[in-house]
Amino acid sequence: MENLHKKSGKYISILVLVLIIVCLNSCTRIKENSAEEAAISSTKGDIAAKNTTFPEKTATLTPKEISTEDSIRRRDYPVISVDNVVGLVLQKTIHPFFPEVVHIASNGRIAAVGNLSGIRIIDLDSGSVLMQVDGAFPDCNFGMDRYFQLNYDGSFLAITTKKTVQVWQVGGGIVYEVPYINNHILDTFICGADIPQIALSPDGMFLAESGMRFSATGVGSYFRVVDIKKNSTVYEWDGKNESPNGHFYTFPNLGFSSDGKILQTFDPSRFDINSDGFHTAFRFWSTENWREIAPNSKAVKDAFNKGDLQFGVTKNNSISIINKESGVELGTIGVEGCGWENPCPIKFSHDGSKSAVLLWDKSMVYKRKSISTQLEVYDISNGLMIDRNLTVIRNLDGVIIGDDGEIIDCEIALLSGESAWWTHPNYFAGFQIINENTIAFTPQVVDYRNQLILPYSGSCQIHMNDFTIECDSTLSFRDNITVTVNKKESGVEVINPSLGKDTLLAEIKYPISESGNLWQFRLLDYVQETGTGFFCLDRNLREETCLIMDFTNNEILHEQIDLEGLIYSQKNATAAFINKEEKALYILNDETGTLKKMRTYRAVSLPIKPAFLFGGGELIYFVQSLDGARNSYIERVDTSLGKVIKRYDIAELRTKDISSISVNEEIGLWAVSDTSGNVYLIDPEEESAVYVFRAADEEIIDLVFSPDEKALLMMGESGKILIWAVGE
Repeated sequence: MENLHKKSGKYISILVLVLIIVCLNSCTRIKENSAEEAAISSTKGDIAAKNTTFPEKTATLTPKEISTEDSIRRRDYPVISVDNVVGLVLQKTIHPFFPEVVHIASNGRIAAVGNLSGIRIIDLDSGSVLMQVDGAFPDCNFGMDRYFQLNYDGSFLAITTKKTVQVWQVGGGIVYEVPYINNHILDTFICGADIPQIALSPDGMFLAESGMRFSATGVGSYFRVVDIKKNSTVYEWDGKNESPNGHFYTFPNLGFSSDGKILQTFDPSRFDINSDGFHTAFRFWSTENWREIAPNSKAVKDAFNKGDLQFGVTKNNSISIINKESGVELGTIGVEGCGWENPCPIKFSHDGSKSAVLLWDKSMVYKRKSISTQLEVYDISNGLMIDRNLTVIRNLDGVIIGDDGEIIDCEIALLSGESAWWTHPNYFAGFQIINENTIAFTPQVVDYRNQLILPYSGSCQIHMNDFTIECDSTLSFRDNITVTVNKKESGVEVINPSLGKDTLLAEIKYPISESGNLWQFRLLDYVQETGTGFFCLDRNLREETCLIMDFTNNEILHEQIDLEGLIYSQKNATAAFINKEEKALYILNDETGTLKKMRTYRAVSLPIKPAFLFGGGELIYFVQSLDGARNSYIERVDTSLGKVIKRYDIAELRTKDISSISVNEEIGLWAVSDTSGNVYLIDPEEESAVYVFRAADEEIIDLVFSPDEKALLMMGESGKILIWAVGE
């Protein structure tokens, strides 16, 4: 992973200082532009005056989080049992680091800031929060990180959720909602290109939408404009190139003109950088008769600011500024690190004289994306840089450039005392009980501010006495064993620092491969008594192989295996995991090194981490039937004999998409979660769910009972940790 992170390494120390200094809402706003505001139609007030028919909503009965006063010192909660499960309350939410998504209204007075809790609408004059829209937007692994947009004065907000497009009136409520075409649902693991591109008219009365139409036979494109107040489509693309169509997100400042009479779109089919007419990719359409308008017409000049009619073309270490009307080059600025294969986003001031450029070669890695850490401002007339800002920013939607070159932004950064870790659902190894007061997990990145640390080389510990979290660069395993991972030229060293001095446990060599491959090491578990290590090697962010190794004797016991959902029991030296490719449960006897594949009757194993019973003598795991119903069941296995003891048919779970399971052994209560964020508390004796509740607004990727069985911890796919316990 050295190559993956080396770009940002030398800038990290500067960035750390900036992030500590920056306050939670360091927002400044642009100067007033009363002339443009006056041009906005006054009809936007009509939408509040009329009785708007709200779309039918399904309420989620999720209790509010307990006050921060209770999070400082944990109360003495009762043990969770069948008798009190209805009293479960969300006690605390622990958020990972999340680079917030920001959009500033064109008038520079209102900002929309999105994070894992929802979207806050902020008045930049006072810093006050005008409205909070709860619920998560899709934080996709790919795409341009554009999920919402304010209209000109920030009085309306359009949002793309996982399932719908919504429009909210700021200070009011939702006024428009429509599902994606053919009820398409965004999958955060692969979404990006399928996010609808949206544009709000200046008065907030019309919504333009460009997107992908998914069907059983293929994928097509659509383009439409909706009258929000009437809840009706006023224009829909007929598929002809001469009709209004195109994209909104390819370049900044696309969408409606300041008077709402012209719609500017981008046509990628016309953007051939080697031709003379590539500037004709920017097209202009009348919203009155839906006909195309010549880019050099007076109507276009009058409707758009000069900066809206410019775009940048990245070349090798430079950006050419081009006029959209004529294709004439207006100037060139030299920007080190920008190139055709790595274009730098650029945005212009209203008068077109200044430009802001995001530098991707000075970035930090977040999941599968690069987050820029440097913003530069240039004077186009002479090509000179006039300002430079250290920042943490996804794109230029949260930035406005004044005509004097002043940066108007709303940078949201974490204070030094907040969480700096983040993780990804892929390859998450789950929670592990370290001791009677601590639960640990290994995130992908322990501290985003120090990306020189190897990914997956540190753990976070959640302390049960006060529900606080502490992360460092050592890996934590049961019985307070700690391990560090040091990067070497062709692999890693695994070190045990807990014996008073650093003891080399193992030296792992990466496989020989083509140059340019990026390797990373994931230590899933280490057992000090037997010296056994369980780990995986990933190539270019994809799992290449997993191995079981005797660290003490430097001997590989098993390789080319799939260690999904690995669990280990010290009481009988037994490990178990799921092989996803074979859809089977495997059990390892760690004393003999014997690995046994479990066979189940007319069913296959689901890729869900098993759970031990009775100290490891037995375990339970999920299987799915091979008949037409594809129902899910729980099988109970004797780990020493390798035989199925019982199959549980629990009606509430048969057709659910299960994501995790945990066991409360003292009182015989099982907890099961699904991909919709629901938790089912199961009485195994009765083979039924005694209580079902909505615990999260996203898929739960793992859950675990606390060692004292008084709390239930779970992690959502975004990395949020939710702690539930019985009590007010």
